[in-house]
Amino acid sequence: MKMRSKFRTLLSLVCIAVALSVTSCIDGFKDNLTWAPSVQNAQLESPAADQITVTPSADGSKLTFKWPVVYGAGGYQFSLYIVDNPDKPVLVGTENEVVDGTSVERPMQEDTRYKVVIKTLGNAKYNNTEATAATEKLYDNLLAVTAVIPSGTNLTDYFTTNPIPSSSTELCYQLEANGNYTMSGDVAIGSQVTIRGDKVNHAKIAMTNGSFVNNGVGFKMKFIDIDYSAFAGVNTSSIILMSATPNPAITLTSTGYTVVPTTAPIAIQSCKITGLKYYLFYDNSKKYGIGSFLIKDCIIGQNTNSFANATIRFGAGMVKDMTITNSTFYNEVVANSSNRICQISSGNAGSVKPLTETWANGSITITSSTFS
Repeated sequence: MKMRSKFRTLLSLVCIAVALSVTSCIDGFKDNLTWAPSVQNAQLESPAADQITVTPSADGSKLTFKWPVVYGAGGYQFSLYIVDNPDKPVLVGTENEVVDGTSVERPMQEDTRYKVVIKTLGNAKYNNTEATAATEKLYDNLLAVTAVIPSGTNLTDYFTTNPIPSSSTELCYQLEANGNYTMSGDVAIGSQVTIRGDKVNHAKIAMTNGSFVNNGVGFKMKFIDIDYSAFAGVNTSSIILMSATPNPAITLTSTGYTVVPTTAPIAIQSCKITGLKYYLFYDNSKKYGIGSFLIKDCIIGQNTNSFANATIRFGAGMVKDMTITNSTFYNEVVANSSNRICQISSGNAGSVKPLTETWANGSITITSSTFS
């Protein structure tokens, strides 16, 4: 009997312990339900501009905006604008979107200036009032500028005095908005380079002679209007002319090509060209392998009544991927009947055999473009 009595006592103590444990858990859950922020009865501030991060996606399709938590906030008000023309901002997505979190995604355009506007909202439950002002942050995904070339400059003279240096990273030469330039002879391109005007107010080049001579590197021209009406150069001239002497630092492939890799495209983007008498691109009948050649958002006016060659000519070289998109080619006069848009004279993409890439096939893609 005594043993039974001791067992009942022990069992009672265990039950009491379990009951206390359950009660403790319930009390803890109640505490969570009644949690309150440490910031109450406060005037809140918007996140500081230097604490707002902007991250482009790897494929270049979107931007992610993040900022730190403002304790006690009832959310955030977010807007994003394109400000390529600061006087005419263009909204991206929803204006004054209320965000219950600390990040937002928006679609991205290349070569674009943005303005981010974030405001911390109040929280009536804790008597916290919204920020008195929004924070604005400017961001752009433009290539960093190496040098600004002043309006009124002859580009041939400028690059003769200031040769493009050897560089392992892409360089960028900026022409002034609405700037006026001349070019009277060749400009040597020996490193990967972008020459860029302003996206809204294009720079203008009056070409009287010469070409941008590329010895086997990536090269881009953007936001520039080029007038060839007074051009007096020879009929082998081209806006982009591959050099007769390829870059000796580039190792030739087993089939004798100097390769410009797909990661370093040759591109003409958002340019207007008028009075073009000769080539737009010419490989100088040398064995260059161009990985990527792009013409995008361009208007190209030709004056080829006496020119019997292709506007884009590969006399001995090869292109892997050529893309023409959102562009117009037209002739300002009755063209020579032997003139054509593109000529690839020999080989195929698979014959180039680069050392660091596989060129099994090539492509020519033309979308949303007009040929007249």
